[in-house]
Amino acid sequence: DLFARSDRGSIGSCGNTTIGYLSEDDAFSGTFFQQAFGMYKVRVDGDLVEAARFSLPSSDTRGIFNNVTIGDPSLALKLPAPPAPTSLAATAQNASVQLTWNSPTPAATYIRLYRSSNGGATWAQIAASIPGAQTSYLDTGLTNTVTYSYYATSVDSGSFEGPASNVASATPLNPNPPAAPTGLAATDTGNGDSLNVSWSANSESDLDHYTLWWGTSSGNYANSQNYPKATTTTLLTGLATNTRYYFALTATNTSNKTSGYSAEATGMPTGLRLAIRPPAMITDLKVTRSNNDLVLTWSKPLVDVGGQPCTVASFQIFRVVNSYNWNLDTVSTSAPNAKITIAASSATTYTYPDSGAASLAGTVTYLVVALDASGNRSPASNSPPSPILSLKVADNVASCETQKTEISFTAVGTTIDGHVSLLDHYNLYGFYPMSHSSDHVKPSSPTFLATLPSAAPGSTVTHCDDSGALPPLFYTVVAVDNRGNTSLY
Repeated sequence: DLFARSDRGSIGSCGNTTIGYLSEDDAFSGTFFQQAFGMYKVRVDGDLVEAARFSLPSSDTRGIFNNVTIGDPSLALKLPAPPAPTSLAATAQNASVQLTWNSPTPAATYIRLYRSSNGGATWAQIAASIPGAQTSYLDTGLTNTVTYSYYATSVDSGSFEGPASNVASATPLNPNPPAAPTGLAATDTGNGDSLNVSWSANSESDLDHYTLWWGTSSGNYANSQNYPKATTTTLLTGLATNTRYYFALTATNTSNKTSGYSAEATGMPTGLRLAIRPPAMITDLKVTRSNNDLVLTWSKPLVDVGGQPCTVASFQIFRVVNSYNWNLDTVSTSAPNAKITIAASSATTYTYPDSGAASLAGTVTYLVVALDASGNRSPASNSPPSPILSLKVADNVASCETQKTEISFTAVGTTIDGHVSLLDHYNLYGFYPMSHSSDHVKPSSPTFLATLPSAAPGSTVTHCDDSGALPPLFYTVVAVDNRGNTSLY
């Protein structure tokens, strides 16, 4: 009896009478017999009915009367469908899911596991032969935030696979935030309202995005913007000119866990397109007496003249007794005067004891300047003049004789930070070949050509150059104040 017991089948066969059609026999017997007696099927009444219905041609139903199914109840053969594992459970972990279940009774020879990542639309086998006594399995290499569904089946010693267990689902998540980003930096574009912000990429595989935070006071970030995980640089526009901005960066993973802030970076948009940016001026130099020594203290500049972060390599200390002409390029350094160089370090505050200086006769004056690794010198006790941005060069003009080149520019009257400049004169340089950095031009080996007198701010300064150098020269003009501070190229 084929349907008498749920845990067995029967020895059976399908055959034709002599008046049946061979094609109909093949279709009916092949499909129906596999459903009824196949080793890898669970016997379900509905499946048998469907197999019988759809294995016959709709145009000719004669063959259904010719098919005979024979079963021998006296040779009932137990072919049980192994019971499924029970209480399947799924627990989410970081990029993995822990599966547990209870062993069926009787115990299975093997356990098979199936997984779906699309809500059960399709399933894939992920484990085919887990030992029957095992009751757990860790599914690894998964994608966080994706929901995975699972079911389990039992397989007996005859390789017969039973029905499915209950379905269990879990969504892996990363419980840990990413590391705080590193390498954050902000640099001025020279356009007056924008900064380039860059950072180093995080290494986490489940990174989702970065968030850039900024504001106009340290530690207070009123603005933020998200950027895709592949982004490591951005241009921020619409900023206020000559306003210092402070930046921090966070990283967020696909599990919505966010890192702490990166180290803070700072930058200030200016309208200065400068080829060189020496360290900013030292503004807090102090001199105190200790017995016969004069002790100098000052702070190291952390930004350049354009307000961008910079690295100071060394300091120069100028000591002048009595007369002092303020020009560091021409001031005497013969005793009792002196020029002293000391190396910079990671310290931010510096002290220098000038031994015996208190016993020198007359008034002792000190000036300290900072130098970067290229030897660019910070301003000396006053901000440098504004750069010359209106330089023009013309040949064969009436104001200059034949074979001379007319150089003209608009005289400046303020320092780089907008204060009145104590301008003394201008220096004209020629150079060839030209070298460049980004969108700035700077001389590779400048040749001094002439000293030009100062003029009223806004007026036009004109000079006829007859250096006759071949090939034709490139020109640059720098403004020099009464302390020897020069404008930037």
